[in-house]
Amino acid sequence: MVLRLYSCRVYSRTALFVFICLTLSAQVSRGEDRIPRAGLDDTGGFIHLMPSVQTALACSEITVAIRGTFTNARVFGLRFYFETARLDLLSVTPGAAPSLHILPESLVVDTLNLDGYFHPNFSGTTTLATLHLYVKPVAHDETALIGFFFGQGFSGPAEWPEPIDFSGDTATIFIEGTPPLPPSHLLITPMDGDSVRLQWHPVYYDADGDTVINPRYVLFLTDVKNMPADTDSVCTTMDTTLYNDFVKYTFDPDSALPYDSIVVNQGVYQVRSRKTQP
Repeated sequence: MVLRLYSCRVYSRTALFVFICLTLSAQVSRGEDRIPRAGLDDTGGFIHLMPSVQTALACSEITVAIRGTFTNARVFGLRFYFETARLDLLSVTPGAAPSLHILPESLVVDTLNLDGYFHPNFSGTTTLATLHLYVKPVAHDETALIGFFFGQGFSGPAEWPEPIDFSGDTATIFIEGTPPLPPSHLLITPMDGDSVRLQWHPVYYDADGDTVINPRYVLFLTDVKNMPADTDSVCTTMDTTLYNDFVKYTFDPDSALPYDSIVVNQGVYQVRSRKTQP
């Protein structure tokens, strides 16, 4: 409710009382949404990124949720600082609030734009969107940030919009980029004339000397029959022993021969370790 007094000459108390009543009546008739209700403030909005802090492995996928707290909010436009040097935006999943409508997001250089509206208006706290991110490879441990830095919007009815003053916080992502030490004492043993058994010692530490928990191992085979040589990932395991067929048979039940073709792998095996958790 707004009280306005104007400079004028009033000749009686009755005339002054009538003037004030008419002014108050005109303000109330503009719409009840302009009158403060039970301490709620239509002009404030807070943007919270969850989790606020997380640790992620390089070359892994993570999520960050964008949550908003509003009172009688109708439309919003939010801007976030986004470190494209260390993160890729894979997709955005809109929040599940029934009245929420998220427009297609855009990423311009290091600025993420997220716009939307509520119909009908919304009061409370809800997830606006969830960001699905890919953590890029890094040579060492790094830190990436996604931070709210600007927002604009309106609450109340379309006829009498009330600007929203936004504030927000930042999500910090600690990237575990230090590679684990390579497996040692790799031993290759021929088995049954057409396969090999590979064994190696487990990896316990990374290049910084930190403990590695439950590493996984990726087997690569570099084919030297073809030039240039191709290196392919054969399989992944959590064990320190695996078997691989270096002679591959292709059977044809319609052929008179017991096999249709034989491929003998000629190449170099490599076992590389990967972290599974920070």
